[in-house]
Amino acid sequence: MASVLKVDQLQGVSDANNVIVPGAIIQTQFGTIPATEVSSTANTYSDIGLEVTITPKVQTSNMLINIMFPVYLFGTNTTQEPRGSIRIVRSIGGGSFVSNMDFIDNSNYSFKQEFGASNFWCIDRGNFMHYDTPNTTSAIIYKVQFKNTGATGVVRVASSNTSGNSPRISVQEIA
Repeated sequence: MASVLKVDQLQGVSDANNVIVPGAIIQTQFGTIPATEVSSTANTYSDIGLEVTITPKVQTSNMLINIMFPVYLFGTNTTQEPRGSIRIVRSIGGGSFVSNMDFIDNSNYSFKQEFGASNFWCIDRGNFMHYDTPNTTSAIIYKVQFKNTGATGVVRVASSNTSGNSPRISVQEIA
């Protein structure tokens, strides 16, 4: 026989904020959308203007980070293979930004355009998810960065002026 627990109200000892249901979403924050496109021809990480701030309500919470954006890869001749790498960096409590998750394979890239014709380009959509365990109640800033791993051609991340393709970032605090 299965047991059934029925309650009209669940209340903590001192207040309702200390009732934590494991796996429940505590809050969701949505980030800024970049105002301009960002292009790279260099093998160094750059901010794309996509960031979000969240202040955890519970120290042991986990953060589910979702990012989406269009990425354009341009080759200007038949021997270029533009490759892009994406990562999330974070700052906790106003500290320095450090890499939190690099979305790269063993060849050090997230996107790649194979050899193509002169002035060849392709469009892809980056959809990345990361589960972070920051163990803090201080404000956390998550930012998305990218680079042109191959330093050939051009890698471009679209902006809010790209109809229907605006970059997005959200973070959910999960108990």
